[in-house]
Amino acid sequence: MQTVRHRNYLLNVEPGHYIDDLVLSGQPHEPHIAKWIYKYAKPNSTAIDIGANFGYFSVPLGLACGYVICIEPMEICNRISQNLRINRVNGVVLRCAVGNSFYPSVPLRFQHNYGKNEDRIENIMDIYPLDELLKPLNELLKNNPLSIIKLDTDGGEYQVLRGMQETLLRDHPTVIQEFAMKEYPFADGKWTWTKADNLPNWKKTFELYQSWGYQAVEQSLGSEKLVQNGDELVELGRRVEGELSSIDVLFRCE
Repeated sequence: MQTVRHRNYLLNVEPGHYIDDLVLSGQPHEPHIAKWIYKYAKPNSTAIDIGANFGYFSVPLGLACGYVICIEPMEICNRISQNLRINRVNGVVLRCAVGNSFYPSVPLRFQHNYGKNEDRIENIMDIYPLDELLKPLNELLKNNPLSIIKLDTDGGEYQVLRGMQETLLRDHPTVIQEFAMKEYPFADGKWTWTKADNLPNWKKTFELYQSWGYQAVEQSLGSEKLVQNGDELVELGRRVEGELSSIDVLFRCE
């Protein structure tokens, strides 16, 4: 483990992992997300980092808002607390998965090197809807409402979003949403361990945001025209699916 300064904060990193190696080489990971965090996060508020990994974005979210709730099912989440502590960031780390409903003891499969290869690990994990997961933190959220959520769930975006309606309609936070090209299909509390085309879910996810008063205001492919509806997002995904594994879109309730 090495502690290095990255941007204006510190990170504990382990050589040999994709994001860690970027940090060690002085390169940013998904710099557009860092830009959006500092543009849209509000001081004296709460941020949520869903799919927090080792806390690469949890730290700037916490620094910008004052408090961050980090959700990560992989064992790497143990490093999030370290990275929050060395930067004196207030927050909590929840090791679980999120979805549209509660499912106990579900086998989850992950990319071991998160972004670099397809080695997989299986863990047994409970799945919670975000609305239920946040209920013990209601007092905190009354005093420090949500201002921003980063959501990276490797193809589970539609299922996760269905479990956070109450949260979004209460505080109308800005949402940084990753749209992954592939997913492990999930139904009846079980996953299919063969990746499938996830783009049909992109349209449903986009339309769900729209039904709650959200609209897309930023996207990671800045060279492309900003998508205005689900069909345009799917069309964009089809054009770049051989080059990219995901597209990020920032939604706001204006």
